[in-house]
Amino acid sequence: MGLTLTAHAVTDRGFFRDRNEDAIAVDSWFSQAEHGVAMTFRMPLARPTVLAVADGVGGQPGGDVASRVALMELIASKERLASAPGISGGVRSIHDRIRSVGRSTGLAGMATTVAGIAVGPGSLRVFNVGDSRVYVAGPDGVLRQESCDDVVRDAFGNPTHVLSQCLGRPGQAPEANISEPGARPAGAGLRAVLCTDGIHSVLDDRVIEKALMERDGLDCVDLLVETAIRRGSRDNYSLIIVEIDE
Repeated sequence: MGLTLTAHAVTDRGFFRDRNEDAIAVDSWFSQAEHGVAMTFRMPLARPTVLAVADGVGGQPGGDVASRVALMELIASKERLASAPGISGGVRSIHDRIRSVGRSTGLAGMATTVAGIAVGPGSLRVFNVGDSRVYVAGPDGVLRQESCDDVVRDAFGNPTHVLSQCLGRPGQAPEANISEPGARPAGAGLRAVLCTDGIHSVLDDRVIEKALMERDGLDCVDLLVETAIRRGSRDNYSLIIVEIDE
């Protein structure tokens, strides 16, 4: 019997922003809803697919456009993301595309983060640029952050909110952080959490891990979103929970 991927996904502008500069993608589905409703998707792992979140950089023009361009380009190139070189090249192409769109639309300087997983039969790779995150939990339930926060650190080594790299920013092209988590990268029992900082900035890893252990599917999405709002999230938020089972 083959493996099945189930994804539960939501994005929302939140209560304090004028528009949603976040975006989410699951295979060929895309959303940048102002008031999102959590959706569930199921698909056999018979071909390469991609799931991702993006967060348009605040303080710059067109953050919503940048995140939308990034994920639409990612969807269009998902068949080429089956290898680490394919992901690296795809991320650089998306960076160039965002810059081109920015120049042609009067939104030069628009930028975004991206974090996702490229998954197919027998393989799973995590990638990111910026501070959006991917967590992975194996059959043991232990949650680990697999993405790398691309942020500037202060004189004491503490992370700041300043991004060290993102997609679309003028200057040197970003290098995607890529990892292949676990010895059984796409095995039954694996779960992943993809989220923007509207979620992870107010929820520590233990809260996310506990929710994954105690709730399933949309119930877990609802719990994490409600907890983030209760803890004072003032940003757009995006969340995808991925489950791989037989």
